[in-house]
Amino acid sequence: MLDRPRLEAALRTQGLASPDEEIVLEPLAGGVSCDVFRVALDSGDYCVKCALPKLRVEADWFASPRRAHVEAQWIDTAARIGVPAPALVFEDREANCFVMRFVADAPVWKAELMAGRVDPGFAEALGRVLGRMHAETAGDLAIASRFANADLFEDLRIAPFILYCADRHPAHADRLRAIADLTRQSAGALIHGDFSPKNILVTDEGPVILDAECATWGDPAFDAAFCLTHLLLKARARPDSATDLVAAARRFASGHAAVAGDDPAREARTVDLVSALLLARVDGKSPAEYLNEPARADVRAAALAMLDAPPASLDAQLAAWTITEETA
Repeated sequence: MLDRPRLEAALRTQGLASPDEEIVLEPLAGGVSCDVFRVALDSGDYCVKCALPKLRVEADWFASPRRAHVEAQWIDTAARIGVPAPALVFEDREANCFVMRFVADAPVWKAELMAGRVDPGFAEALGRVLGRMHAETAGDLAIASRFANADLFEDLRIAPFILYCADRHPAHADRLRAIADLTRQSAGALIHGDFSPKNILVTDEGPVILDAECATWGDPAFDAAFCLTHLLLKARARPDSATDLVAAARRFASGHAAVAGDDPAREARTVDLVSALLLARVDGKSPAEYLNEPARADVRAAALAMLDAPPASLDAQLAAWTITEETA
């Protein structure tokens, strides 16, 4: 929760605002887990982010606000390994708040996709960025120690997405819990944890990555599956763009594999996680707001069918989604 007097004092102490400069905070919409503000100062434009103890969703969903520190650490790490992210300016760890540079004139990828502006080439570039993060940190024990956030990842991803659905779908509970267990056991690199179009900015230089408060030492398959899930959901919401969206999903996956390397075991986990996360985005604690009820029912049925009979490969999973769209 934002402590405004403390923030204003910090902005002045850090030399970002002069002693007599007016500080105007502009609330930014879209987030459920943080208070986010833009502040325009003589020294530049900044983004202020403060983590909330209870997320803004209908279901009760609590998570430690120390995740603001996790995100600040991720931004610092991203800068060192060549993953594009806004520049970190300073962090107030006690207040669970940090300040970063504001990226101007950069639309959010989700808005572009929902408007029907689908660029598969951008999706491939994004896959390569994600692959770089996974490849550069794989097996790095220092990174593993720095991002030992399994508890936060459990509270923010495993429990509200996969396990919540297991409780709501008893016939598939064992399958979903097995997917959750394998995800926990397959940690091997730094993962973002919320690699979603809403957290990607589109710039002339390529993607810029935001909102890494779920970052942890985890399973790279989760990041890949999380983004693929969103692209497939948008293909349901925008049937007129479905072919392009599935093509973007393919290009994203190929871009990731080109940098992170081909790994049949990771691909199999990605397929299972896509099935589980598709279900989670209609029946989990954070359902996709842009799906109408017929689309939700369609996604639910498809996800449950894939949990019952897993596709043989990621390509087969995407091909099946394309066929469904073309025959809808």
